[in-house]
Amino acid sequence: MKATKKLLSMVAALAFITIYVSSAFAEWCTCSVDRIGYAVTGDLIANLTTSAPCSNTATEFTNTKFTVPTDHEKEFLAIFLTAQMNGWSVNANVDCAVLESRPPITGLYLISQ
Repeated sequence: MKATKKLLSMVAALAFITIYVSSAFAEWCTCSVDRIGYAVTGDLIANLTTSAPCSNTATEFTNTKFTVPTDHEKEFLAIFLTAQMNGWSVNANVDCAVLESRPPITGLYLISQ
C-alpha cells in the first residue's frame, strides 16, 4: 500500500512538473499575418510579425516562421486567411524560446478590429 502511494505521488509530481515546464515558454503574442503557405516538406507555415511585445517575455519578432499543427490545419488556415484578407491581427500561443527552429503554434485566435 505504501509503495502504491509513493508511486502515485511520484507520478503526480512528474505530471505537474511536465505541465509547468511545457507551458513555461509558450506565451500569447498579438501578431499580423505576413504570409501563409505550404513548405516543400508539406507543413503549413505561417510568417508572423508581432504587433506588440509578447505577454511573458516581451519578445518581439518580424516575419518569423511558425509551423501549424496538422490536427488543426484547416481551422488555423481559415483564421490566418481571414486575418490576412481583412487586415486583422491574430493572438498566437507560441514558444518564443526557440524562434529560429519554426516552433509550432499551439493556440490561435482572431482579433477583429
